[in-house]
Amino acid sequence: MYLVHVQLSGPGDATFPDVPARDVLALAVPGDGIEHVSMHPLAKPHPMLGIWVLAASMPGAEIWASAFTLRLLHQHALFGKWTVVRVAAPSLAPLVRGPLRPPGSALHTPEPDQRWSR
Repeated sequence: MYLVHVQLSGPGDATFPDVPARDVLALAVPGDGIEHVSMHPLAKPHPMLGIWVLAASMPGAEIWASAFTLRLLHQHALFGKWTVVRVAAPSLAPLVRGPLRPPGSALHTPEPDQRWSR
């Protein structure tokens, strides 16, 4: 699974649409690998979507996240005039498991109702 950040730009001085992440996630279709979406309206320099994607590779995850975002921009009225600025999977260190895990840290998995995931 890969985290992909998608930066968006709106028209003029538009504010990021106030849409619940679960409504955005509802646009995922079976087979596209989209597992979780988080909204970051105050991210700089551009508002951003965080999209968790099940994919065989990082480039594949970026392609699926791009396709999902284009679907959002075309199908959701509040995002109709927004454009994609950048799509990139950040490099993440394995902090939960592996040698970089904080000493003595316990693994914590939120209950299903604490997150918007499939």
